[in-house]
Parts: sequence; C-alpha cells; structure tokens
Amino acid sequence: MGEYDAAVQHLTSVIAAPAANPSTYTAASTPAAAAVHGEGAAAVPNQDAVAVLKEDLDFATRLRDWQAEGAAALESGNPAMARPFFASLCQHTSAPGAKLWMTRAELGLGLCDRALRTTRELIIADPNLAAAYRLRAEALLFSADLDQAQKHLKQ
Repeated sequence: MGEYDAAVQHLTSVIAAPAANPSTYTAASTPAAAAVHGEGAAAVPNQDAVAVLKEDLDFATRLRDWQAEGAAALESGNPAMARPFFASLCQHTSAPGAKLWMTRAELGLGLCDRALRTTRELIIADPNLAAAYRLRAEALLFSADLDQAQKHLKQ
C-alpha cells in the first residue's frame, strides 16, 4: 500500500506546487508515479500536464482506497469481502503487489488453483519475489503437496 500512498502524495504535491514551467510531465517520472502507470509511460505536453496530474491523482486515490479496503477486510478475517476490492485493483494495475493481495484473499477462500496459477506467473516474471514463493508454498500445503511446498519455501 505504501507505493499507492507515495503516488497520491507525489501527485498532490506536484498539483499544489507545480515546477516553474515544466516542459513535460512524465507519468513514470518517479517510482511512486510508476506504481500508478507502470514503467515507460509517455510524456505529456505541458498544457495538459495539470489535467493529467489530476486524473493520475484520482486514479492513484482509487487504487489506494481499494487496497486499504481489501486489506482491512482480509485482516478482519473476511476474504470474501476482500476479494472484490483486490479484483478491482487487479483490473486496473498489473503491479505484483496487487496480485499478491488477491492471492492472499483467494487462499483465504480455499481457491488454491488460482493462487498457484498467479504465483507461478509472478515467479516467472520476477524470480526474486519472495512473497510469491511463500504464498505458492502455502497454496501447495493446502493442496496437500508437501514436497513441493517445502521446495518453494527453501527457494
């Protein structure tokens, strides 16, 4: 959730105190803003920069709110309530963190096949994503595949 909070703070500060005559605004100009749009977002001409920033702020705020609501539901032991929030999040961003939260909710509902599929995709995309290995091991444990679970925990 920290990346979305950072994106909201960054965009709010840029809108409130724009740099003196910036020639362009790049949505992914900071790691926090990249959490909203992903890497390599296109630059926007100066005249449209404030409008784009406001759209980005609205978007980042929605993502942050979905994340917070889903996390609160999951922490209160209600994965069924959390899942729609994370589904909305995943429809609008491909961030690994969003997929990991969705996987936690799915494991809470006993949807091990979905969790295994998602964690496999995340591990292929980033073999250093430790949380994906841990969640995959948890899904394998729930699926009674103890040998594979142990293997993923060791990785």
